[in-house]
Amino acid sequence: MRFNFRTISKLGFLLVIIGYLVPMFSAEIIITTLQMNGFQYAELAMELGYPIYAVFMYGSFIFALAGLIIGVLLLAKKNVPILLDWIIILACTVGILFSIHSFDGELEAGAYVVVLGLIVALAAQIVSTVKKENGVLWAQEELREGELRQRGFASYILLGPITGGIYILWRIHVLARDINEMCKEDGKKTSGLLMFALLSMITFSIYYFVWLFKVGSRLRDNADRFNITINEGGGTILLWSTLGSILFGIGPFIAMFIIFKNTNRMIAAYNEKLAV
Repeated sequence: MRFNFRTISKLGFLLVIIGYLVPMFSAEIIITTLQMNGFQYAELAMELGYPIYAVFMYGSFIFALAGLIIGVLLLAKKNVPILLDWIIILACTVGILFSIHSFDGELEAGAYVVVLGLIVALAAQIVSTVKKENGVLWAQEELREGELRQRGFASYILLGPITGGIYILWRIHVLARDINEMCKEDGKKTSGLLMFALLSMITFSIYYFVWLFKVGSRLRDNADRFNITINEGGGTILLWSTLGSILFGIGPFIAMFIIFKNTNRMIAAYNEKLAV
């Protein structure tokens, strides 16, 4: 039985589930202290007329359970798309952090076990993804003249907040540059960072969604040139970046994951054509 960081990350969800089953919260009720596990807190929230808190609690537990199931499937050597890992981790994290932040009382041991589980799941997942980025965060792989570098999603998630968003802006610059290079035969041009930032501010972020739509469409339209198939077009990217936001706010992350995934596939095909 082979363990890797992706499988280990699913053990974090086991801690999350255990944390839910023991007291997570406590509150002073008249002269007594009421201790509640995750389910009891959700039931109390429903009774008090705050269903949104219950939805986040139940939803987080369901996502944690799904993460544990994925771990079992990985141990059974089943093929599970890595996108599901990130959807589950992000949704579970948002739901739990919202519940903990909104609680006006004392946190019990269960809450800390849940947070520890999330840290284990997220840290191991980042390491797993980074290791598959051909050294993007570590030693850079040597490229032959004219080749483009594949860049992963984990570095986008990890380095974006650490650099105050600067890394995200740099990734947008590189993304536009690489797409323009690979797809130059179509006669179109993807706006670079300066135009992207300027028009996004002027249009109150409307251009941001237009840019995503055009990038997704251009990648799919040029896929045939490289003998690859890209199923997700601009419409799919736009739906994830807008309506997908209601899924615990993870829709925009999924949209960028799809863009990076498809760009990397095209880069691999582009580099292969250069080598011929």
